[in-house]
Amino acid sequence: MLPGATLTYVGAMEIPAYHKLLFITDTAVIPFPSLDQKIAMAEYAIEMARNFGIEKPKVALIGASEKMSRHFENSVDYAIMCKMTERGQIKNCIMDGPLDIFLACDKKSAAIKGIETPINGDADILLFPSLEASNPFYKGLMLFGKGELGGIIRGTSKPVVLMSRSESEKSKYYCIALACLMI
Repeated sequence: MLPGATLTYVGAMEIPAYHKLLFITDTAVIPFPSLDQKIAMAEYAIEMARNFGIEKPKVALIGASEKMSRHFENSVDYAIMCKMTERGQIKNCIMDGPLDIFLACDKKSAAIKGIETPINGDADILLFPSLEASNPFYKGLMLFGKGELGGIIRGTSKPVVLMSRSESEKSKYYCIALACLMI
């Protein structure tokens, strides 16, 4: 581990129903990330997306709704992160949230809901509020959506491969290939 670094998991998903790779974080390490951990998660995912040639990835901060609410603690963290992005404290990305999955990944939903967002259904990165939200999401995409995942632990001096025992051979291969790319 790098001194003072946040350990977190970032993955790249290949989903047949989505038009490009979708990066997700954190599906395996941090149960309920703090604001500082969410910032680290975003920065690691942005760096990974840039290694795939995405110059300015669109980061969707995922919530149950696109509305700010005192009932959802994450919406306050998300507002802070969006302001930090505007100020250049979180660099090389377009960020918005809270957004639900439809607004993050479906252009038609943004039009139907009449929501103005720079993500506009074309997210590159989904940052989830908790492990309880992200882990079932990615496993559901793998099981029902025929998705494949390559992911690694970030915050270490070298990439660390971590995968579910039930992941496909292809996903296991992708994890190893991603680790090589991130060295």
